[in-house]
Amino acid sequence: MKLGEILIESELITPEQLDEALEMQKKVHSPLGELLIKQGYISQAQLYKTLEYMLRVPYIDIAATTVDPKATAVINESFAL
Repeated sequence: MKLGEILIESELITPEQLDEALEMQKKVHSPLGELLIKQGYISQAQLYKTLEYMLRVPYIDIAATTVDPKATAVINESFAL
């Protein structure tokens, strides 16, 4: 299933909002999710949760995650970058 279809099925956007964003996408060549956020149709969190579902990859908010200080001793800088 495509992103727009999932967002419509989840009732986060309407078919008309998707059509509008797809038309805009043809002109500005930006990712659909980014356009939907800029238009105020969905939030960034809603996009991430939808992508999590769509790609079957868990979303982790790094800003809200505490890293164990011991991990810095285990992972060298070149690996982390």
